[in-house]
Order: sequence, then structure tokens, then C-alpha cells
Amino acid sequence: MGVSRPPGYPLYVFIAHLFSRLPLGSPAGLVNAFSGLLQAGASAIFYLILRRWRCGRMAALAGTLMLSLAPLYWYYAEVAEVRALNDILAFLAAFLALSGPPALFGIILGLGVSHHPTYIFIFPAIAYLLWERKYKPRDCAVAALCAATACAAPYLTLYLRLCWGRAPVYNPDGVRTLTDTINLFLRKNTGGVTSFASGVPGLALQSFEPARALRESGWFGGLALHDLMLPGLALAALGCWNLWKTRREALIFWALWVLGTLLPVVLLSSQEVRFGDLDYLRAIVLRYYLLPTAGLFALAAFGADWLLSRSRKEFGWALVVVMIPGPVLYRPVDLSRSDPVRSYVEDILRSSGPRDMILLDSDEANFSMLYMDLVEGKTEDRVFLATPLFGNAAFVERLARRHPDLKLPREGSGLSRSLKRWMTLNPDRPMEAEPTMRDTLVQISSACFPQGILIRVGPRFPPLSESAAQARAFLDDSSAEKIPSWGLRPWTQEVYLLKAYAMSLEFYGSFVRRAGDDALAKRVRRAFDAVTSVR
Repeated sequence: MGVSRPPGYPLYVFIAHLFSRLPLGSPAGLVNAFSGLLQAGASAIFYLILRRWRCGRMAALAGTLMLSLAPLYWYYAEVAEVRALNDILAFLAAFLALSGPPALFGIILGLGVSHHPTYIFIFPAIAYLLWERKYKPRDCAVAALCAATACAAPYLTLYLRLCWGRAPVYNPDGVRTLTDTINLFLRKNTGGVTSFASGVPGLALQSFEPARALRESGWFGGLALHDLMLPGLALAALGCWNLWKTRREALIFWALWVLGTLLPVVLLSSQEVRFGDLDYLRAIVLRYYLLPTAGLFALAAFGADWLLSRSRKEFGWALVVVMIPGPVLYRPVDLSRSDPVRSYVEDILRSSGPRDMILLDSDEANFSMLYMDLVEGKTEDRVFLATPLFGNAAFVERLARRHPDLKLPREGSGLSRSLKRWMTLNPDRPMEAEPTMRDTLVQISSACFPQGILIRVGPRFPPLSESAAQARAFLDDSSAEKIPSWGLRPWTQEVYLLKAYAMSLEFYGSFVRRAGDDALAKRVRRAFDAVTSVR
């Protein structure tokens, strides 16, 4: 029960921690299951919202099931992430704004604001509902007071836990005081409340590049086409027409919902989140589109409602058959998939020694390795280095405490980014890195070669026969040839794993070809083609 990265997510951490303690399975599996329960609850509330707007029972059910089985929505029902809690709090606020008591509405709204900064993007749609309901000044005051109290409660609880509880094992920003806790909520150390990317405040953009915004608009369009497919988009357009003719207040609400949750993301994140790897960048951005796509599914439900109201019951059942099982058959839902990130970090552990220094390049690897270290205790004395945190005092402090014999190359108030200095000061600790950092390693040493899933920096190259043996062992013992059966989603952050294995296999191929082992070279090539063909 540590302190997560800004804004801390104390509400999620507390509840997920309770789930991890249930005697029903592993902590990781239980927290993943927590996301599934939250998304299921969000779907149920989504159905109730549609019914409140007088959408027919069958059409509301069809729209809800379409949303629930949409690939992006389903993915975030499987993983330990904060998105599912954000979804259920957003839908619950809309439902209570339609007909709930002001105090309860205010509590949910405040918890949502405390949970995730992007929650405020639903405010235009919620404000319209309150205006449509003719909320009285007294009701507004009660809701505002309850919202402020509920927003503060998780962070106050976190502060009290820091004051009187055992010091958390994980606290990357070194939060200790009440001021630290407030700054955690405001994301002071990561660019402020309007920042999508660490250190880049959203309201201090030096320039605006329309091409970036257009690119992210295209990503949203691609996601809408992928999740709703053409029939679903046609129904959403029909739903807009239906609501324009019959219930314009509902059309205004869902339009504000879609545009309010979409435009700030497109206009801000497109300018702030700048990575060279566009596939990984798209995966990061798409999670912000969960709420706007939910609005499109709601419009599709109203389109289905118009069709069903003017057709025979048999046509209605046929529509349900096409719009619900059809997409699932087109994009099968895999209930038995493995945990790909866990398999990847297990490959990292197999590829390294107990005292190695390992450069980690991704959030996925960093967080999963923290789990292996803090929860399962499987990392022994391996040193995991995340270069973006070299200037973070709490990270430096934890590194020194965790590895007292490790010599840290200091530079100013942080750590040196010179990997040569790390290796010079710690000659008894080999240096490896994730394969995605291959080009960085090659710049500091010409003797870089594959070792399992990792890239090793050595004083010299091993014999080619040894590299060929490494390649054979990698294919036999790692997850490389299992990836096509994992059910990976390349439009999520799991795309990182595909790139890591592909770069590692590509590197092995260059050594195996020089070793003259044609049969092994073909096997490496087949594995590379299988990884790069995942779509």
C-alpha cells in the first residue's frame, strides 16, 4: 500500500490493496480482477443512463454489450490500471446528475476529481444536466460541499497513513508532509494539473503544431472504426438524427460528453507527449479515448432504438445477433491469455545474473519488476536503473538503501547518465539493458551482444559459436516463440513487448548469420516474422 506516481491515486490504491488481500488468488490476479468488476459495474450504470434517457430496453442492452465487448474497453477490464475506476465514477456521476440526491452526486464527483485529472473533462456534460434539471442554489451548495470533502478525503487518508502507518516500501516522490500530499494531487513535480507528459505544463506550450492534433484525431477515428466498426458508426449517426428529432437535450448531453472528453486530449496531449516511437505513443494516447468512445456507443444505442421502434420484433433480435456476437466472432475475446508483461520480466530475470545492473526502458518493465522485487522477492541483488528517474531524490535514496555496496556516480543532485561511469565504479556488476536500448548501448561500447532477452555490454564480443548457442537457448527457454498465442493488443502499451522481442531476434539474427548456422538462422527469422506479424 505505497504511494503511486502523481497524482498518487490513493482511492484506487486503497481499494485495490484490499482486493489484493483477499484469500482468492495471487495479489496481481486479484487486482486485475478488480478492474474487471469495475468495468462490469460501469457497464451496468451505462445501461441505466440509457434507460433514463428513454432508450428502449433492447436497444440499451445492445449498446451496453457493444461497449462492454469493445476491444479497448475489454482490455482495461483485464489489467491493473486506474481507467476502470475512472469509467465507473464518470458514468455514476452522469447517472446521479440525472436523478440522484445532490449529496451523493457531490461525493461521486469529488471522488472522481481526486482519482484522475482527466475526470474534469466530463464537467461540461454534467453542468448541462444540472442546468437541465434546474438545480436549485441550495442543491448546488450541498453538492459542492460534498464534492470538496470527497475530493480531499483520499489524500487526507493518505497523509494520515504516512503519519501513523509503517513507512511505505514504494514512494517514488518521497511524499511525507501535508504539503507533499497536496503537491502530489496537483502533480507539481510532473508539470502541473494540465500536464499529460511529465514536466511539460499543458498551458505553457511554446508552439502548437496542427499536424500533431490531426494525427491524434486520426487515431481516435481509427479507434472508433476498430471498436464500433462500420455498422456501429452508422447506428451512431442514426442515433444523432433520432435524438435531434425527438430528444435534443439527450443529443446535447452526449455531444458535450464526446467533445468535452475528446478535444482537450487531442489539443493538449498531441503537443505534450512526444516520443519517436509512434506505435507506443498511440498506445499511450488511446487510453484517454475510453470516455469519448463510450459516448459513441450511447449514440449507437439510440440509433438501434429508432430501428427497433419501426420494425418487427424478429428484426430486433436479428439486430442484436449481428451487433453483439458478430464483433466478438470478428475479434475473438481470449479469456485464457497469459500475462505477457510478467512473462517478459521473467525472461529478463532468466537472462541476467543476481548482481547485474539492468537498464529498464519502459513503465511496463519497471512496474512489473518492482512487483517481482517488493511482492515476490525474486530479483535477488539485481540493480534496476530507470534513467528518467536519475534526478529523482527518492529513487536515488531507495537505490542506495536497497544496494548498500553499489557505488553511485553522482552528478549534481542526481545520478550521472554516463553508463561508462556506472561500469567503471562497479566493475563486478555486469551491465545489460532491454533490447529497445540497443542503439544507446552501441554508442558507449562496440562490444554489445544479445544475452537472453537483454543486450549485454562487455569488454569484448563472445565467440560466434557462443552467440549461436545463446540464440538457440533464447528460442528454447524464453517466450519469444509463444508471442503469437498470447493475444497481445498491438494498439495498447503491450506493443512495447512486440518491439522488444523483435529487436532482440533481429540482433540474434545478425550473429547467427555470421556464425554460418543456416538452420538456426531460419528459425530466428520465423520467430521474428511471427512477432512482427501480430496485428
